[in-house]
Amino acid sequence: MEKKFNEPVIVTGVPRSGTSMVSGVFELCGAFGGKVCGATPWNQKGQFENREIIQNIQKPYMQRIGCCPLGQKNLPKPDDVVLDGNIREQVLAVMASQGLQEDHIWYFKDCKAALTHQMW
Repeated sequence: MEKKFNEPVIVTGVPRSGTSMVSGVFELCGAFGGKVCGATPWNQKGQFENREIIQNIQKPYMQRIGCCPLGQKNLPKPDDVVLDGNIREQVLAVMASQGLQEDHIWYFKDCKAALTHQMW
């Protein structure tokens, strides 16, 4: 039987715009972000980014459509963002392996999600 997962809450924005704060509030309220990055010298309360998804799914996808994997130059045009049904399954597999339960509210934070939101 296939598991039923909720749609994610996508947190996106330009760097230094408060996305970590918003994600931290979601965490405090019980939303699940998976294995997220902790504190850094620049962000002492944590970044709340799921590096496994960013490094293994999001960045390779950006490269496949011919864009900068950092989302800073060679930005995708709307027609470049090809709906790839495997992306959702890959993300859900990562989140499930990190402890996401059925019907639990979860989020994904990445500034590049603004460029690929159609995928979500």
